[in-house]
Amino acid sequence: MRPSPREPPLSITWGVAVTHRSDAGEITLGRLIGLGGVVFFACLLFLFVDVKHRMAGYEAVNGQGILGTASVMKCEKQPLGSKCTGDFVSSDGKIQRHDVRINGAHAGDTEVSAAITGAGSNEAWTTDGSPWLTPSIVLLGALIPVVGVAAMIWTLIVGGPTAWRMQGEVVRSRYARDRASAHEREVRMGRVH
Repeated sequence: MRPSPREPPLSITWGVAVTHRSDAGEITLGRLIGLGGVVFFACLLFLFVDVKHRMAGYEAVNGQGILGTASVMKCEKQPLGSKCTGDFVSSDGKIQRHDVRINGAHAGDTEVSAAITGAGSNEAWTTDGSPWLTPSIVLLGALIPVVGVAAMIWTLIVGGPTAWRMQGEVVRSRYARDRASAHEREVRMGRVH
């Protein structure tokens, strides 16, 4: 395609790669906020998935799962807790699952009453106790950023320490005024001299 006489001819420009930026590696407020946002949403996602997992265990044990027994084959200590595995057999003997994780089992257990969420489940939950309520170190670690952000948002909504001081002063002055008027009333009625 030929350019028209009025248009300048096409020129080729070469891009220059920037190899050095003045802010390379600097910690800026924008980067901190971005990193904080990524950590917050990752923790929130982890908590959402973990709560769904725990709810499935609760439902399995409380009537919506398949009841049976689990034979604990081995329990191994891991950096963030312990993991017990074994075989599960349903009460009617129709469902057998081998090498399932047994939540709520301990190292000394050999056979425990358990439930699974479905026939293809790779996890069993003990019916003794409440294994779905036992928090893990990872769960507690994921709660810290979420609670921190929730506290900051709550502080912004409520007004923060300045507003708290003002509210405290209002409550204290109201209490002092009420005590003074109650004392004056007692004096007028002749109960206090």
